[in-house]
Amino acid sequence: MIEILIYSLIDNQIAASFIQNLGWMGDDQNYTVRLYTPGGDPQAAWGMWAKMNELKANGCRSIAKIDGMACSTGGFLLCAFDEREALETSQIMIHRATYVPQIDEKGKPIPVSQEEQAQLDIINANFKERLAKVIDNTTLIDLKGYGIDDIFDENKPRINCFLTPSEALQIGLITKIVPIDAASSQTFSKAVAACYDTKATAAKAGINKPFTKMKAEELKEQDPECYKAIEEAAVKAYKKAKAKADKTGEDDEPDEEAKAKKAKAELDQKINAAVEKQLAAIGIQKIEGQTLAQTAEAQAKLAAKAADEQKVKDAKAEANKAAMAELDKELEAITTGKKLQ
Repeated sequence: MIEILIYSLIDNQIAASFIQNLGWMGDDQNYTVRLYTPGGDPQAAWGMWAKMNELKANGCRSIAKIDGMACSTGGFLLCAFDEREALETSQIMIHRATYVPQIDEKGKPIPVSQEEQAQLDIINANFKERLAKVIDNTTLIDLKGYGIDDIFDENKPRINCFLTPSEALQIGLITKIVPIDAASSQTFSKAVAACYDTKATAAKAGINKPFTKMKAEELKEQDPECYKAIEEAAVKAYKKAKAKADKTGEDDEPDEEAKAKKAKAELDQKINAAVEKQLAAIGIQKIEGQTLAQTAEAQAKLAAKAADEQKVKDAKAEANKAAMAELDKELEAITTGKKLQ
């Protein structure tokens, strides 16, 4: 299947490139256009639309995939596609066309001429006509409080009609919402294939038809309760599988605290090896059952203890010396008859 990207504003160059790419299409082929566009030139979009209609006449089928946004001209262009998908995170917006405001040399807005306004009215009339063929206007009014007539009313402020994928699906602007996580979509597809037996359903209804595959959209329309049950089961199965995968991933990854402890142990080992090498170089011998570092630490403690003991001895000797000096003074006083003051 051919896939074309429109990941930019739609202008004459993008339109020309699009038409050229589709020029290679043969008859009875499918092609996909992936959209991420804030809009652009409405008249350039008409050329793209015309080329798509030519291919449709030759049996080709077109699929639009909204990857991020399809707004303004991009939202309008959706109407040209046979199928219109949007990611559940996509943004869609439609509004009436208008001229980009122009200002003169003094910074004042340049008014639109009568001829320009007439041309703009024709563009918006064409937009409105084609949107009206696709959009359910009653549902649009229920959802937004305004309809197509309001959007294209020149006497009202311009309405930027932003639509969530769910709203766009309800009014018919898109035909399918795609989950952002592919696994969820695959799980749902498998659930439809595994759980819904169209042959059994036909037999139950008294219809004798050969077994044929049913698309999810057809199932949703014909048997919404079954569709909802399958969807819920698929989502449940997907969440369970994802939780299991997440848990497995967590178990497989090393604990951050354990990694830190391991790194510290390796660093301590390197430091100890370096210390022992230095101690061995100055002649300290290892005691059995101890590392050189432990031996050095023990020797340092003994040395400190010995130093402390020597200090005590020295202090006692000084005290005794002072006491003896005082005693000598007293004896001298007794012998000479002098009194101590």
